[in-house]
Amino acid sequence: MKEKMPLIQLYNIEKSYGKQKVLMIDELQISRRDIITITGPNGAGKTTLLNILAGISLPSKGKRICSKELNALRLCYIPQSGGFYRNLSLIENMKIWSNLYGQSLKHNIIDHWFFKVLGLTSIIHKPVGELSVGFQKIATITCALSANPNGLFLDEPTSGLDQEKTKVFFKWLEEFCLSAVFVIITSHNSLKVSSDCIEISLKEGGIQCKEY
Repeated sequence: MKEKMPLIQLYNIEKSYGKQKVLMIDELQISRRDIITITGPNGAGKTTLLNILAGISLPSKGKRICSKELNALRLCYIPQSGGFYRNLSLIENMKIWSNLYGQSLKHNIIDHWFFKVLGLTSIIHKPVGELSVGFQKIATITCALSANPNGLFLDEPTSGLDQEKTKVFFKWLEEFCLSAVFVIITSHNSLKVSSDCIEISLKEGGIQCKEY
């Protein structure tokens, strides 16, 4: 069997804020079809690692190496909060996201079961800043979907969601993972997004263990 070629490689990574080291990673590779959850307590470095993998933040030391294939992918980063213009409606934000990625809303995101089950049709023309915290989180996810991505970086995607919305989100995510190039999620808790999911557990800024 041909070995998977890494899309993203991290080597001897350190991230510091002032004199405080918050992340130390010897080696980590992300390959096509990887579904990865990064877990750990507050302050373990989950968001920091996600940001470095996504290229949003540079490491203080070490190397992040990306394949040429990565540049051709439609990758979306979904933050813990924000990711939209508060004074614009949901549909206006969705159009901005889709245009940024050279897509259109003709790929039927509005007709998707995810959109309908969560009741987004009734709030599509409301300013996102006026929505509840839970609906703002869903709005961020929906805006990213408008870009028709094939890879996702998700930072604590279920924070602020009630139990019902969380169930719907994971049902959608399981479906998305079937065709995604890769998905990387941070979470306080252990998640089993798919049968092939890899869990990276962080503690005090370093990888404590990997579970397959």
